[in-house]
Amino acid sequence: MIRIHVVRALLCALMLSATATAQYPDIMYLRFNEGTGTTTADLAVPGIGTACSFQSTAGFDTTNPALGFACFKAASLNPFSQVNTNANVAVSGDWTLEYYCYWAGGSTIPAPSVLHDGTSIGLRAYVVSIPGAPLFGMSLRSDSGGHQVNLANVLPTNTWTQFAFVHTASNNTITSYVNGVFQQTDVFATPATLTTLGGPLYIGGEPVTSTWNGMIDELRIWNSARSAAQIGATWNAEVNAFMDNLAVGPITAPTDPAAPCTLLSAIETVTVDLTNGGSNTIAAGTAIPISLVVDGGAAINEIALVPAGGLATAASFSFTFASLVDLSAPGPHSLVVTAALPMDQNAADDSASANLTSGGAVYVTSFPWTENFDAQTSGSTTPPAGWQQLTGDSSGTNSDWIFLQGQAPTAITS
Repeated sequence: MIRIHVVRALLCALMLSATATAQYPDIMYLRFNEGTGTTTADLAVPGIGTACSFQSTAGFDTTNPALGFACFKAASLNPFSQVNTNANVAVSGDWTLEYYCYWAGGSTIPAPSVLHDGTSIGLRAYVVSIPGAPLFGMSLRSDSGGHQVNLANVLPTNTWTQFAFVHTASNNTITSYVNGVFQQTDVFATPATLTTLGGPLYIGGEPVTSTWNGMIDELRIWNSARSAAQIGATWNAEVNAFMDNLAVGPITAPTDPAAPCTLLSAIETVTVDLTNGGSNTIAAGTAIPISLVVDGGAAINEIALVPAGGLATAASFSFTFASLVDLSAPGPHSLVVTAALPMDQNAADDSASANLTSGGAVYVTSFPWTENFDAQTSGSTTPPAGWQQLTGDSSGTNSDWIFLQGQAPTAITS
């Protein structure tokens, strides 16, 4: 009985250790990937559950986001060019705040705010000018209790920079990182909170007094103290909801023939992209069972090996099946590729499909082939589809019309 109790205690300890730090932002996560419109979703799980609204000239930028498809951009030096999260933030205990910012420069009086609560004493992250320093500084005031972190010489202009602040309640510290690299640890007399006062959290600008000249991306708030390894693993990648996930697709080869009468071959190679859609790196040499089904037939089963160096989050590699497939028969063909990463947590992206056509034209399968011209009006200048009348031809059978491939018929009086 004693041995059983020890084993149970050990199992409980392992479970607590594995779940103590969330793998996905659980308070707020703004990717700004919509690219259009006037709102952006809070993707945190469970999150605060509110949609964030753009104000005034605030908008998206799809040409130069830090990560993903788009980012938030203050369209002009307007203090109201900001994003209203429509949510109050009040996080105690352990927490982590992360964000990307791109500052195009300008006056630091008043200080440009990356985020704020609209008050002079609550939550705020802002740019500061450090006399004699070649780069600007970044300051975080987490609450009204005197918990402020000042980072000097860390912010260049016209460049994306990622900041992370990690609060550990057990020792009253806030540890700072820039682009995934440790900067400093500040020790306080009391635990810090991440708290907005008197209103919701705003991204960019600060009504009436401050403007944000640039862009902001990937705002993340966690209800946990992330480790240095976790910060380093995700600072330059969008965070995924799954720890272990391999996304299959697209199928990159073969493709449809360029000409409508060209057939695919009987020895086609099939190539597919495989992407790490999880938070954990997939180790080099990991064997991934992968199958290919052609036209609904029997599965072709092979093994894909993760290349040297492993597969980091969002990284991809291409796999080509050793087995060749016959797609020479005229007409449509279907390909379905499925992979099964051990411990994969998201079955929704385990398969990819492609539909191809071997020769897109209508093929003549019985002879003689006849074409009915009776529908054409006598004297019409529009030949039947796909046909052209020969000019300067003589009279007699097969001397008046020619079938065209790859070009439009020429209108000649019939």
